[in-house]
Amino acid sequence: MSSNLKIKRICAWCGKEFIAQKTTTACCSKQCANALYKKKKRDEAIKANNQIVEKKIVEKPIEKIKDKPFLTITETAIYLGVTRPTVYSYIKRGELKVIRLGFKYL
Repeated sequence: MSSNLKIKRICAWCGKEFIAQKTTTACCSKQCANALYKKKKRDEAIKANNQIVEKKIVEKPIEKIKDKPFLTITETAIYLGVTRPTVYSYIKRGELKVIRLGFKYL
């Protein structure tokens, strides 16, 4: 049984007017629907990333590691604002003083 509904709609992606056969239709074509879907997914990913960044800013990891007498490689990278491989290269060049306990560098 086919639907006899004819609903005037405006495409959520391109803004063109079209006739929808369902009440849930939001886009005028498959291309517009795909583009809208990708935009929604991209916006969700950006929002999730921003929440993670805001959480890290609020936590202030530098304040937690300031008072420690020894820092791990990861903590040193956070404190200096560089990556872990950069910290390892500083150690190799002798720019950072390091103590090795087993497999761990402090």
